[in-house]
Amino acid sequence: PLLFSFYFSSPMASSVESARFTPSMADPAKSSSHTSTNQKERPKSPTFLLEKSIKANPNDPFAWHLMGVHCMTKGSIDEAFRCFSRAEQIKGGFSTSNQYYLALCHKEKGNRDESMRILYSAISLPARNAVDKKGQKHARVLLEQLKKEDKDAK
Repeated sequence: PLLFSFYFSSPMASSVESARFTPSMADPAKSSSHTSTNQKERPKSPTFLLEKSIKANPNDPFAWHLMGVHCMTKGSIDEAFRCFSRAEQIKGGFSTSNQYYLALCHKEKGNRDESMRILYSAISLPARNAVDKKGQKHARVLLEQLKKEDKDAK
């Protein structure tokens, strides 16, 4: 949970407001002071919205990355791994954050060597935004943790 907090505490996440389209916006004649419950648009789940985004553009690595983060928060490591891998397949090295999460999945699956290889790659990539900077920071911490575990095991 703490590892994912940087995504959901970013300035971008807090500044985004959800605007909801209502029928009265399209036709002022249909406007009324109250809307019946069957006319209200129901909020969609994050999974639904991310799946819709991926379906609209299956070659968007950011959509796959966000779906992976969402899967990680739900505890679905295998599904998250698939999403992060797909994002890298589409555009390798596009995000230090994606590589960090991919390395985290490898660690959770017991692939320590691959995790370390990806963490070195994540650290060497340029951080293009605040999310990447935090991903890079977490990558350094995880890499040091893995190195320490290897040293202690010897």
